[in-house]
Amino acid sequence: PSHGRGCFSAGGRRSGYFTGGMCAQRGGKAVTDNVAAPVIGIGAGPDVDGQILVLYDMLGITQGVLPRFVQNFMMDSDSAMEACGRFVQAVRDRSYPSAEHCFS
Repeated sequence: PSHGRGCFSAGGRRSGYFTGGMCAQRGGKAVTDNVAAPVIGIGAGPDVDGQILVLYDMLGITQGVLPRFVQNFMMDSDSAMEACGRFVQAVRDRSYPSAEHCFS
């Protein structure tokens, strides 16, 4: 259990991946450094192997309080497709998530 601090879980015995969310950046790095399987994060910092972001959050559709790790990629984009492409590029070049999106 995460008790509000985030957690990591194995994707299944044969799936070969770990997922983690809303944990301190050092937690994402520690898991990534200590498991052979790819680590996919949502709010787990930039040191994991891949990132997930809910589409509604990525497009700025979600209303109310947003988690710290959310970035609106629709802003300055002309289409949802362009926003998704900007997310992919930001993950690839490691500009997302930046320090402002991480938990300490």
